[in-house]
Amino acid sequence: MQFNLNYHDAIFEVTTSGDAILQGYYDFTKAVLEHEEWKPGGLILLNHTELNTGPLTIDDVQAIANISGQYSEQLGTRKVAIVVDRDLDYGMTRMWQVLVESHTTSYDSAKIFRNRDEAVAWLKSF
Repeated sequence: MQFNLNYHDAIFEVTTSGDAILQGYYDFTKAVLEHEEWKPGGLILLNHTELNTGPLTIDDVQAIANISGQYSEQLGTRKVAIVVDRDLDYGMTRMWQVLVESHTTSYDSAKIFRNRDEAVAWLKSF
């Protein structure tokens, strides 16, 4: 799993590709938190249109959801837009979303999109 982090228009955009692995989610979360512009409660765009979530297990999805709790103080109450292409990736991301929402209050809002422009527009509405 590879990722690229860009900061533009007050949005931290993480673009991922390849086969998803648990460590990759830790790595890009830490990269966002270590970015010089990051402040708790920031806007995050996760562009997973080139990511294959097929290799992830339910235990991996649970562990990825737990990352939010592990870094909740540094992440703050943030807005997250996730962009996916395939139905499988939408389903895996929806599982993650349900797990996060049931175990943490650190997300003010998270939404899954099929279109990057719509995701950016939603983030800019805050």
